[in-house]
Amino acid sequence: MKKHLFALSHLILLLIITSCEESKIETAQDIVNASITFHDPENKWKSLNAEFVFQSKFEFNDSVPEELHININVQNNNFRYTNLDRKVDISYSQDSCIVNQGNTNCNSYAWTKNFYTYIWGLPMKLNDPGTTINPNFTLDTIQKIPVYTVSVPYHDENYQFYFHQKTYELKFFQFIKNNETGHGEFITLSEIYEHNGIKFPKHKRWEQLSSRELIGTNEVLSIIKGK
Repeated sequence: MKKHLFALSHLILLLIITSCEESKIETAQDIVNASITFHDPENKWKSLNAEFVFQSKFEFNDSVPEELHININVQNNNFRYTNLDRKVDISYSQDSCIVNQGNTNCNSYAWTKNFYTYIWGLPMKLNDPGTTINPNFTLDTIQKIPVYTVSVPYHDENYQFYFHQKTYELKFFQFIKNNETGHGEFITLSEIYEHNGIKFPKHKRWEQLSSRELIGTNEVLSIIKGK
C-alpha cells in the first residue's frame, strides 16, 4: 500500500512540475529564451571565435560539393570566408576588407558576413538589438514533430522559426522575401554538433518554400577554434 501511495505522490509531483514548466511559456519570447538556453546554456555565443568547416552542395546541373571554412569572431566582429574549391579567401572586419586569395573583390562576397553569422548564430541571434519577435505563437506539427511556431519580421524578409515543444531545439525555419518575387525557402535542421558548449545543427537542408524542391545541403565537417 505504501509503495502505491509513494508512486502516486511521485506521479502527482511530476505532473505539478511539468505543469509549472509549461506555464512559464506565455509568449514567443519565452520560447526563444528557452531555445537559447538549450543551444547555448553557458551564454558563450557572444564571445565565440570559431572556424566552421562544412561541405555545401547545391542542386544545380553543374554544381559540385564545395568545402567552406567560415571563421566567425563575434566579439571582435571579424569574419573570414574561405571557399577551397573556388579558391576564394576574404577577410572582413568592422570597417575593412582584405582579399587574401582569388580573382574577386570585397563587394562580391560582402553578403557572406551577415548571412553566415546569422545562420550559424541561430537561435541566439534572435535576441539581437532591434529584433522584433511577434509575441503570439502557435502549436503545429511538422514532419511528425510537435513544434512551437514563432514569427520574426525583418525589413527584407519575414521569418518563421519552429522549436521542438519538449526540448526547444530549433528544428526548422523558413523565410519569405518582402519584394515582388515573394521568394521563400524552408530549411530543415538535423543532428547536433557541439562546440565549446554550444549546440549547432550538423545538417541543413534547403528547399524552395512553394514547391519544396531541393536547393542544396550543408554538412558540418568540423568546428575548431578560430584564428
